[in-house]
Amino acid sequence: MKYFCFHKPIYKASVFALMVIFALGIQTLSYGQIPIPGLSKKDKDKDKDKKISEKQITVDDAVNVAKLVIYGNKKYQSDSDFKQQVEKFYNDLKRAHQQKAFKVNTQLPLRVMGDLEGEGGNNSARYMGAVSASNEVSDALYDNPMLQDYINRIGQSLVPANSDKVYAFRILQDPLPRAESLSTGTIYISTGMLGTLDNEAQLAYVLGHEIAHIEKNHWFNKVMLPLAFDEYNDEKRLEAAEINKKKERRRNLFALGGSVVGTGIAGAAGSRLADGFYLGENITYNVASLLDPNVKAATLGITYWGRTEEDEADKTSFDLCLAKNYDVNEVPKLYAVVKNLILAEPRAGLGFMAEPNRVGERITETENQLTVNKSKIEQLSKDRKLIISQPDFEVLMAEVKRDNGVIAFYYDMFNMTKKNLESSLRIRSDDAKAHYYFARVLKLTSKNPIEKERALSSFATAYKLDKERGSLPGVRLQMALGLMDLRNPSKNSEITGYLKEYVRLYKINNSGAVPPNMDIIYDYLTQSGDKAWFSAPTSNISTQDLAPVNVQGTSIQAANPQSTSTTPVSKPETPPSRPRR
Repeated sequence: MKYFCFHKPIYKASVFALMVIFALGIQTLSYGQIPIPGLSKKDKDKDKDKKISEKQITVDDAVNVAKLVIYGNKKYQSDSDFKQQVEKFYNDLKRAHQQKAFKVNTQLPLRVMGDLEGEGGNNSARYMGAVSASNEVSDALYDNPMLQDYINRIGQSLVPANSDKVYAFRILQDPLPRAESLSTGTIYISTGMLGTLDNEAQLAYVLGHEIAHIEKNHWFNKVMLPLAFDEYNDEKRLEAAEINKKKERRRNLFALGGSVVGTGIAGAAGSRLADGFYLGENITYNVASLLDPNVKAATLGITYWGRTEEDEADKTSFDLCLAKNYDVNEVPKLYAVVKNLILAEPRAGLGFMAEPNRVGERITETENQLTVNKSKIEQLSKDRKLIISQPDFEVLMAEVKRDNGVIAFYYDMFNMTKKNLESSLRIRSDDAKAHYYFARVLKLTSKNPIEKERALSSFATAYKLDKERGSLPGVRLQMALGLMDLRNPSKNSEITGYLKEYVRLYKINNSGAVPPNMDIIYDYLTQSGDKAWFSAPTSNISTQDLAPVNVQGTSIQAANPQSTSTTPVSKPETPPSRPRR
């Protein structure tokens, strides 16, 4: 027994040491680093661990962004060097956006919706637009001043009264449903987005969403957060180094009788800090990946905001629209329309507001907002103050839906072309241009004689509506081609009449030039029995609608319109008699 007895002081010291070892062991367990079989991190399935980590990143994304925004704003107020760096990058971003706005606002649009459109339209204008569109910057403004004014008026009405920002609202010529904001206050909405809207309340919501990105300083945060992230990580690294120093001192303190456990604790603490910091780093970099600090390369395009910014913009837009009495019950319908559009035309999902993975979530969140504001909405409805649309909306939307259908036609987005043109014709059934392009897309995509016959009928309607004005030369060519398909000699006089009228209108629209495929037109005429008709290019055309110009010495000045002195002009071609149907 005596061999197992300890001297009393030694016994007390041993008990104390064991208690310390036990306590430190418990702390080690709390860090989850004790090397027990089945629990060691080295023995875990790395793929499973990665999936769990990725899931955690998604869940914590919004929380980490919010924390980083708070940290960055405090740093901005307290650290002059940090503030100076943020402002430099933000100013660079604004300069880039100013340059981008200038390029977009002065870009020549592809002339697919001018008055002289169709085969035989203003070829020079279309060519210049096509050259412009092939450049690095392809975005251009939609050339419809009345609609531009209308969109700007609606947008300005939504800006908060106490806002210190200056805004401008413009329309882009693009069939994809897009809406973009610039840090300088310019907001662009595409013809594609306008083409999806059913009413003014939906329009207000889209514009309000873009206003929110600017009002909530999302562009400023886009620059600040990556810089704040670096500062935050630097501070955490210093904190981690200091904690490791303390653990090292503790390990040395308890080296006697517990060196193995002490080493495990120090390693566990360092590993826990590293693992926790690494996870946080991944979470934040998941956010930082959306916040490119290389702002000098900023370009206008499809901007993918983080979930935090998008949710805040959706909520703010909802509030802005409700404050102006817009019927926010229309918002879920907007998302449903966008979702259906994506199913019919997958390329429509490429644009902002139409990301497939976000549409369902936005519908759910909007329905939650409708529930929260139910009593207010019901009261506005009871008082008949809710606004769905005003008279201007339908008239203007008929034009933009038609023109976006035309644009989509040239992008080979045929489902969108049909949908937009059908919507336009429901509002304005007397639009020759809408009938013409509807006929063109039907003809191009027809699979059977019935569909071809429907296309020919639409061409006939377009011709009837454009017969007096003659703004669509191409419809004459299409009418001739349709009749030629019948292989009926009794139609030859009608065919030749349409072809000659097509050439005449083409020359008027293109400064006297004949169509570039004139040799083909002559072939068509020959096949239809006319082997003699010829039309030469005209170098001097009629100026009857212009005041004549007098040249006196070296000065050129407009003559009095009442003057009898006129410049000589060639006699215009005698129009052929219009064919009877």
